[in-house]
Amino acid sequence: MNQNQTHFSRSPKNKTAAGLGDSSRGFSLLPLLLDSQSISFAARRALRENRVNDAAVILMQDYGLSCVEASDLLNVAAC
Repeated sequence: MNQNQTHFSRSPKNKTAAGLGDSSRGFSLLPLLLDSQSISFAARRALRENRVNDAAVILMQDYGLSCVEASDLLNVAAC
């Protein structure tokens, strides 16, 4: 019974740690980009439609960003 209790008590801690890792990816510029008039309408529309990879491609084409730069900007793996 102690083993089950120990296993049970560890399970929520692991889930909590995993949840914190997923939600703490760092500072995001997405909210600023969604309302920004300085990026193209196509990029904003892609972001609003949650097509972040498409938005990354558009930003790379429009502004000459590298894949790594666009990925970092949008917190997505665009490469």
